[in-house]
Amino acid sequence: MIFGKAHNLEFSKITDQIYLGNNMCCGLHFKSLQDLGISADVDLEETQLEKPEGIEVYLWLPVKDNTAPNQAQLVVGTKVINDMVKAGKKVY
Repeated sequence: MIFGKAHNLEFSKITDQIYLGNNMCCGLHFKSLQDLGISADVDLEETQLEKPEGIEVYLWLPVKDNTAPNQAQLVVGTKVINDMVKAGKKVY
């Protein structure tokens, strides 16, 4: 279910602190994320296209397109998400 749409950014609100969605070009979506109070971004793009501005925590885990993250990436990604949620942060 699409919860919000801004600047071609499509995302779903999974919990009050976790959002899941796409990444669009040109970095325009960071302002939309900040407007939602999101301060952490876990990026699974194969190629890092941009560096976020105004995001407190950024984690890039390069995953080949159309494949799942590997076990190590899952461990690191879920640890960061869990730590951010425990700290009261919102994560995209």
